[in-house]
Amino acid sequence: MWTPLVTENPTLNQKEVSQSKSRNQISLAIAEAKCIANISLPMVLTGLILYSRSMISMLFLGRLGELSLAGGALAIVFANITGYSILSGLAMGMEPICGQAFGARRFKLLGLTLQKAVLLLLLTSIPISFLWCNVKKILLFCGQEDDIASVALSGVWTNFNLVGSLIAYILVSGAFKKTWSGISLECLKGWKSLLDLAVPSCISVCLEWWCYEIMILSCGLLLKPQATVASMGILIQTTSLVYIFPSSLSFGVSTRIGNELGANSPKKAKAAAIVGISSSFNLGFSALCFTVMRLWLGLLAAQGSCVVTMMAALAWTDWDHEAERAKELTGTIAVDGDRSIEDEEKLVDEKRCDPSNL
Repeated sequence: MWTPLVTENPTLNQKEVSQSKSRNQISLAIAEAKCIANISLPMVLTGLILYSRSMISMLFLGRLGELSLAGGALAIVFANITGYSILSGLAMGMEPICGQAFGARRFKLLGLTLQKAVLLLLLTSIPISFLWCNVKKILLFCGQEDDIASVALSGVWTNFNLVGSLIAYILVSGAFKKTWSGISLECLKGWKSLLDLAVPSCISVCLEWWCYEIMILSCGLLLKPQATVASMGILIQTTSLVYIFPSSLSFGVSTRIGNELGANSPKKAKAAAIVGISSSFNLGFSALCFTVMRLWLGLLAAQGSCVVTMMAALAWTDWDHEAERAKELTGTIAVDGDRSIEDEEKLVDEKRCDPSNL
């Protein structure tokens, strides 16, 4: 029986094609959301555990009195301003390089970038350690009360307990075997690409963190510093818990975008960005309902401007150009999105050595 070359109703086929495309896009969005969730959810749990340490400490300090609570809040502020904000910002410089190197399957570059970042953080920690050892003198110089500054000194030293736990996890988990080739002298070379990303990230993080911490320091200059510093410390700790969820989502989205750009898949990177921004809407409204009771219109307008800015940046981003920049950053030329040029050269050499091809 003959089949007609031209269908009787071509519009039906066009509708079926459009429906199948929309289904594929929905399935890809769901798959991308699962990938982002697999990265973000463990980071949410980690952030909750880390911040719960400060929250529980604040709860116990609150039972001891205003002086202890104000001293603990001041210790957290000093640690954030002089240490955590700077180190976190510098560490974020390795995030795009590591994500794109993993996507390009250049695991050695990932390990070398990690070594450079650790060395950079260690060098930065030297002046920070001197600041932490003289925390009482610095707080007194900033106009804080002597009693509050003395309590803050003991609160700073408890932060060092976290380092031993992190080292123990790295040694026990064994998750580093694929990307860690051992300490190499190559980590002393090629620092420009890391510093070009680390320094702007550090400035951005410091500006974001310090605007909150300076408010607590300013409260110490008021008439009743113990009560004002303690109350502001509780407020900052509560809002920090809310920020865990969007920050973890942003880390997961940036990791997915970096992996896809490194694998020369700009369309998938754009899809990851769209899914991430869509998910951030839900988190934003949840945080709004949790924290805002009054004057919510002004805060909503402020957050709306941030959303419009992010949407404009997403619309104007040239993802093909970003994929090309990822190649330059990782030093890899992607061939088909899954294999790098190094893998292609290995395949060519294997074909040449194969006797069946002679």
